[in-house]
Formats: sequence, structure tokens, C-alpha cells
Amino acid sequence: MSWISSGFKRGSESYSKEKCLSCHAPYEITINEKPKLRDAHREDGVNCVAYHFRDSTKSMHGLYDVFSTPHPSTQDLTYTKAEICSGCHQEIYKQWKMVSTDKNCQQCHMPAEKGNLIQKFPFTYMHLPKEVYHHGFIVPKSKPEFFEVKAKKTDKTLKFTILNKKVLHADFDRVKVVLSRKLSWQEKTRKNRILWLLGH
Repeated sequence: MSWISSGFKRGSESYSKEKCLSCHAPYEITINEKPKLRDAHREDGVNCVAYHFRDSTKSMHGLYDVFSTPHPSTQDLTYTKAEICSGCHQEIYKQWKMVSTDKNCQQCHMPAEKGNLIQKFPFTYMHLPKEVYHHGFIVPKSKPEFFEVKAKKTDKTLKFTILNKKVLHADFDRVKVVLSRKLSWQEKTRKNRILWLLGH
């Protein structure tokens, strides 16, 4: 979906914005720098191979040391850390680092569950199910009470202060919803201007 979604096609202007492409169809994910764009199967987006394969070891990387896999495998505990997301999600990763929290990306977006270490038959039966990360890449829903919005009017300006009380990184889309619910405006253009300044 990361490559073929209508939102990405529109946002990348039909794949003409090169700076957007590599994170939506990476050759392999990288830490702290954008990945390279792969040549083939871009329509698969961020697929299993892009996320787990490493050229350096010519193997698939993951949390556990597994045997009898249909391909070489390497245990890699980087997959338990937020750094694994830093190549593509650079700004969000910087914001997360500024927050004093024990939670990482995986705990919010890939919550732990019990599952098979290998999906392919018959290898799936060679390991007992263990704790793995959910691969649905959940986007938890924020709530208006996660934010505190204050407005202060002076002679010619209206100053907004928005305190993010719970979300571990910026959430401009949610802020716009909070504004639309908590504040009413007589002039539509004035509201649109505030929302544009905040996020887009």
C-alpha cells in the first residue's frame, strides 16, 4: 500500500518527486539515513524482504535465532529498538528522542503478540510460537483530551499554545481536529489560516 495508495501517488505527483520514493519502496531499510530505491517490485511497497533482508549478511534479520528456515537468517536485536525506524521516519524519530519515555515505536505501532516465527510450511512447525510484533502497523487513535489548546487574543493577533500531553511525537492532523472541536470561528478564512500555520 505504501507505493500504490492514492494518497502517495497524489502526494508524490505521480511518482515524480524523487525524494519521496525510496521510503515507499526501499531496497532495504537503513538506520539514520534514507534507504535506496529498489529497481523491481515497487508496487509491493515496504515488503518483508525490504524490511528484513540485509545485503551485508545476505540473510533475513529478525528478533530470534532460528534454524531450518527457507533462507539464511540472522538474529538482530535492532528490531526491538526505535532506531530501526529512523531512516525513513527521521523527523518523528528526532521528536521521539526529545521525549522522556520508555516506550518505543514498536510498542505503539507494532504491539507484541504470540505468533509463529516462520510462516512457510513446514518450517513453521520447527519453532514454538513466541512473542512477535504485530505487522499491521497500527496507528493508535489520539483523543482531544491528549492535547491542551489555549488561545490568547491581543489587539491584532491571536496566539495559540498547543500542549501535546500524551502523544510521543507531533500529531498535526489530530491538532487540527482538536482546534475544529474546541474553537469556533465566525470567519472561515481565519480558521483555515490557523490550521495551515499549524500543520500544512
